[in-house]
Amino acid sequence: MAKAVVGSVIERMKAEATQRGGYISIADMDAMQAEFDETAASLGKSFEESFDAYADARERAAWDQKRDYPYDRLIVKKFSHLFKDDDLTRADRVSRRVLPGFFIAQGMMLGPEAVEAYQEKCRLLVGQIVDQRGEDFDWEDIYESPDARGLILDALLNLVGQFTNYERRSTWFIDLVNGHISPLDVADKADAGWELSPTGARRLFQALFKDLAQVMSTDAGKMRITGRHGAEAAAQATDFLKKIGYKL
Repeated sequence: MAKAVVGSVIERMKAEATQRGGYISIADMDAMQAEFDETAASLGKSFEESFDAYADARERAAWDQKRDYPYDRLIVKKFSHLFKDDDLTRADRVSRRVLPGFFIAQGMMLGPEAVEAYQEKCRLLVGQIVDQRGEDFDWEDIYESPDARGLILDALLNLVGQFTNYERRSTWFIDLVNGHISPLDVADKADAGWELSPTGARRLFQALFKDLAQVMSTDAGKMRITGRHGAEAAAQATDFLKKIGYKL
């Protein structure tokens, strides 16, 4: 965003200088002040919104410590095993520091209302299983619940719809994640300098959408997806899964 601010001002000044024979005066800059002020006000609001989104995502990144965001726990479970990779030299390594950016990206792609609707459905599901299991409750009960798996499958299909232009969307995703990497924890000094790479994003997507790929690998699964989400969504899912490396 800082680059956008500086770039906007410089481009405006270049345009003005071009019109005035290659230079601009102090008076010319004073004349542009109102325009700059308006741009600054607009960007200030964007900074504030971005900070609020990041602060919320930071809190939600503690998904393994709270029940407040059960949907987050369910969807992150699909790729959290990647965080345990001990080979720090891997170019496609996925760090836990990806989470704030992942949550922000997901919220922007699905919309906050849809994400909250998934959260609420998951809260109800958790409540039901807690009532059934009592003190024996374990999150694995939620992860393996057919209802929970179906809910996450619906969310994944909606996310696929945002990747019709895979190259552009994946680049956007990587840039957003790398712009919102969580601060380095004292215990995670090995993660210093980590950023999500294109191969890392592809690896994350493969893990995240693995269940969808398994469903789409069978005729019965394709019929199930087509019946629930429509032929276009099923076709988009097939195309996307092929682009991230699945053979269907």
